[in-house]
Amino acid sequence: ESLEVLFDGGGVVSDPAWTGDGGVAFSWDGSGLPQVYRCGEARRCEALSADPWGARHPVLTADGSLLYTTLRADGWQLRQVRAGTRPMPASAPPAAFDSAAAAVTRETGYAWWPSLRPHFWVPLYADAGVAGRFFGAFTAGNDAIGRFAYAARGLVGPEARLSGSLAVMSDAWAQPTLDLWGARDWSGIGRTLTGIAVLEREDDAAVGATFVARRWRTRASLRVAAEYERDRFLTEPDTVVAAVCPGCVSRDLVGASVTVTVAHAVVAPLAISAQDGVSLSVTARRQERQGGPEWANELRSRLALYLHLPTKGFAFPVVAARISAATATGPVAGVFGVGGVSGGIVPLPAGEVLGSRRSFPVRGYAADAVIGPRAIATSLELRLPLALLGQGIGHLPVGVDRLALSLFGDAGDAWSSGGLPTPPRLRSLGGEIVGDLLFPSDLPIRLRAGVGWPLVAAPDGVTGARGYLVLGSDY
Repeated sequence: ESLEVLFDGGGVVSDPAWTGDGGVAFSWDGSGLPQVYRCGEARRCEALSADPWGARHPVLTADGSLLYTTLRADGWQLRQVRAGTRPMPASAPPAAFDSAAAAVTRETGYAWWPSLRPHFWVPLYADAGVAGRFFGAFTAGNDAIGRFAYAARGLVGPEARLSGSLAVMSDAWAQPTLDLWGARDWSGIGRTLTGIAVLEREDDAAVGATFVARRWRTRASLRVAAEYERDRFLTEPDTVVAAVCPGCVSRDLVGASVTVTVAHAVVAPLAISAQDGVSLSVTARRQERQGGPEWANELRSRLALYLHLPTKGFAFPVVAARISAATATGPVAGVFGVGGVSGGIVPLPAGEVLGSRRSFPVRGYAADAVIGPRAIATSLELRLPLALLGQGIGHLPVGVDRLALSLFGDAGDAWSSGGLPTPPRLRSLGGEIVGDLLFPSDLPIRLRAGVGWPLVAAPDGVTGARGYLVLGSDY
């Protein structure tokens, strides 16, 4: 048994193939990207390709043509050229090697806080109508090995009103994933004819356990949660709430919910959206008033569909559609608000998300433009890739990964009894620029800036386009 070295130039040599005349063709990256070379008699080697994208998997045909593959931005290509010979590039001399100086190290246990602590913040602004304008910041993070993650926001409004949320997730065990969530939000119910503003302050908290089953493109989850909800109504200037808003009854509820989610979609590395898939989520909730016999039942569902359009570019355009519906029954059943912009979702590498989204957004209208115990909202979007940047912004600790344009049409309504109003009272068209940002924590944050044009006036008579700037994606 004998061994003969045909070529040894350093680097990576791969894809050998006999040429039929006693020689051998192969790929070698000695000049940078791999190119095709041929070694014949007496080990004389010559270059056969000089493709700027590299050449791999060579095959020489009987007519002297060279077939090879090359990797482009949109995938692999098979190319055919007339084989020509070029001088073999000189191999780079081996670099001198010198051992590094000895470093003093010590072994310690895993410390999660250095990677988990906040490394960035993003300014926030929210307009809560008669409740005022709120200013604050958002931050998020996860530890180095993915055991813990969190997202937090805090805002301050008029009269030192505090608003914000904190979501914490633990994946320390294989099953289940544990989550803890708490939030306080202010909203404006409206203003009476005498000028008295009616405000709502909603406090929510939940602790849940999620069991997840995953395959390559499919994910199914079951979440069981214990929940607390407290609603308080206030007036400005201070007066008896029942005298100016008879339906504004404070609630103090405890309960539980079960959420089932099934999703199947293609999520490519450079994609601007999920593609060729479907996501369905159904939530059933039971709540009871503390210290009383009153109760409330709630059923919510959300369906999203995605379809890519086959065009060239760094990512495919995507047509996306979403429909959300809900109904609430019982003596202390709440109402659903339709209208406004949804966001606040931070995706995690394991497929989970942190934060909360508005259930029934209709862009171009104020939040909760219409309310009722039954609600529905639909959306249709055309998402178009604009630019793949992958670069930082000056000396700021933030980078812009890619930009996209979304053209949308929204519709929605809320009502008390009977069938769905036709057509829905809220309908709008608009567009938004979507930017995927990267912060030092490596969490992908999506920033959306857009404008919505109402096709019909809001019930309060307000017309005209509304601009918005929001973090996170809706669907």
